[in-house]
Amino acid sequence: MFRKMMSLLVCAMMVGSIGCSGNSGSVPSGMSNEMDKQAPQVEAPAQFVIFTSSATVPSDFQWQFGDVLSKKFPNTKFVQLQESSDKSTKLAELISSGQEMDAAQYGLTNSAEFVDLDYPMDLDPLVKKNSFDLNRFEPEAIKAVRSYSPNGELIALPFEYQPFVLYYNKDIFDKFGVPYPKVGSTWDDLIELSRKLTRTEDGIQYKGLNPGNLNRMQMQLSNPYVDIKTHKSLVLSTPGWTKMFQTFLNIYSVPGNTPGNGANEFLQSKNLAMFPHLLKGVSTDAWQKAIDQGLRLGVSTFPVFKEAPGIGTGFFGSGLYIPKSSKYPDFAFQVLQYMVSDEMQIRTGKNGLASALRNPAVQNALLEGNPIVKEIGFDISLIDKIKLAPSYQRTEWDDEASKIVNKYINDVSNKKSDVNTALREADAEVNQMLLANPPKK
Repeated sequence: MFRKMMSLLVCAMMVGSIGCSGNSGSVPSGMSNEMDKQAPQVEAPAQFVIFTSSATVPSDFQWQFGDVLSKKFPNTKFVQLQESSDKSTKLAELISSGQEMDAAQYGLTNSAEFVDLDYPMDLDPLVKKNSFDLNRFEPEAIKAVRSYSPNGELIALPFEYQPFVLYYNKDIFDKFGVPYPKVGSTWDDLIELSRKLTRTEDGIQYKGLNPGNLNRMQMQLSNPYVDIKTHKSLVLSTPGWTKMFQTFLNIYSVPGNTPGNGANEFLQSKNLAMFPHLLKGVSTDAWQKAIDQGLRLGVSTFPVFKEAPGIGTGFFGSGLYIPKSSKYPDFAFQVLQYMVSDEMQIRTGKNGLASALRNPAVQNALLEGNPIVKEIGFDISLIDKIKLAPSYQRTEWDDEASKIVNKYINDVSNKKSDVNTALREADAEVNQMLLANPPKK
């Protein structure tokens, strides 16, 4: 049936030998030490299907999963089931069609669909069965994963963590004689710098600060959208939402600092002085191209609120899931264990994917040998100065609620509405959406 659904790409990667007869074999004995101690021997399937988002292109899948898993589990062929970029074929259709899926790698902030479809298996029993130590992870990362489940189940293991930093254009600061942002700067500090940097000169409109997408500050303030018990909006009654709307207003009240595409203005036109963004950016071609074209890049800590010094965004990153429909949950969990082992997390860390593991050896491997890091003299330890914000209870309605809130924050940013009016109207519209989408029985 699935072959008729051509909106998704199935990349059947021949990343391991199948064995001359195609029969299943046992998990190889050469596990890492921690797996040898914990994992019982289980039968390895001939084929193992891993569902990924469209962002994980086949070459990335091969590097992240295929190459290493084929060596560790040589009797199994690992197959990527890749979501289409336009999502024209939905996960719900795949599930209802009986499409085989044995594990998944997907962004945690996009996992509401997984939970709504009752897709992820609760991993707590497998954690207990395999004596797997969750204390290896940053506690807030595990809390964040559990926050996506209504009952606090462990629906995934944190696979990659995407910390945020503040990027700045040294040339703009130098041009106007403004000191570079200090480590630990607050949003208010950056707004004051923006006042000094936002101006028109030689026909170019320089802008001081673009705060980036809504969800960064929203998660930093741990702002919930919906009360899961009362099925009511929390936008108007949560003080953090007022602070966030006001902060966006303050940023865009600087004359000339108008909303725009932050990435384009920072990397291409190079007229934006400060842009909080993913640390992962420095390992991408777009950033290397901008530097090659003359961008003098500076890096500092992600801006904080003065009431909560040292607190950055919430946990952004992806998780490793096992669907309830998996025929091989025990083998799947051994795959997950291996992918979050110190060895594998060091490997991915060197390639720019930060880890939620606490081991200093893993943390210190982040972007090791990266040419941009060397070129700009970036001190990786800066990210350790900012901690994860506390998690909050996610709900299945958050995606729709965020679209509504984003619309009203844009109104405030573009001076189309004042903060109080925008908050009231956003709250009312979220409640209307909730009335139209009651909880499932």
